[in-house]
Amino acid sequence: MLPPNCKTILGMDYLSFGTIWGILIAGFAMLIERILRNKNKGKAYFPYQKVIVPITLLIIASVIINVTCK
Repeated sequence: MLPPNCKTILGMDYLSFGTIWGILIAGFAMLIERILRNKNKGKAYFPYQKVIVPITLLIIASVIINVTCK
């Protein structure tokens, strides 16, 4: 069961809020990954960069939301 203060975030249902923000963050992560790749002449800085960048940003966003809900 969710705490009462986390059933809605900014007036939206938490599931809708998370879906919208997840899509926005994933799009932003793809943009960052493309910028990093262009700066390095089309090559990745580290293995699996295309996967690690979006997952890292989504984890950071999840932690921030979880900390603010408690």
